[in-house]
Amino acid sequence: YDWSSLYTYAEMYNRGGFNFALGFSSESNYVLIHKETRKVLVLLNGVKMHRDGMPLGCAGYEDEEGVYTVTFEETEDAYIGYPCENFICPNSKQVFSKNEWKLAIAPGDDIFCLHIPRGIDITPPKLREAIRIAREVARESYPERNIKGIRCTSWLLSPTLNELLGEKSNISNFSKLTQTIINQN
Repeated sequence: YDWSSLYTYAEMYNRGGFNFALGFSSESNYVLIHKETRKVLVLLNGVKMHRDGMPLGCAGYEDEEGVYTVTFEETEDAYIGYPCENFICPNSKQVFSKNEWKLAIAPGDDIFCLHIPRGIDITPPKLREAIRIAREVARESYPERNIKGIRCTSWLLSPTLNELLGEKSNISNFSKLTQTIINQN
């Protein structure tokens, strides 16, 4: 019922076969974009991490030996934090100069959430078209909101799937394409 009510109250849109819903960036997520290369980094704040770089409590990462908490700081000249890549957030704090990086999404910012229904065509043309349409829907339906990005937390983006299926699979191509689209915007 909860999922269906999102459609009933027009809180979720199906465009190009994909589902989109208005959301807010998590209290612990910061997204930086490199000003020249458009590389995207996610930095978490206040999250307890397992020694292997996964959030504490994920399956296989429950023991508390070597647990550390990642933090995010902003100074006049830099952003300081623990960059997560491929879902791993190693215990190494780094400094990102504001001359090179900009804060794209901060906790509480408006975002559009991308949901992938079962059986959907996830080829590059379909994904590009769905995201193009989602941007139009966001602008038309929420003109008072400043939507900063699109978030997808699908299991289809797991790097492990890319390793298991190979680089030519549709799932691997979907994962690579989502990063390309994110980096271009």
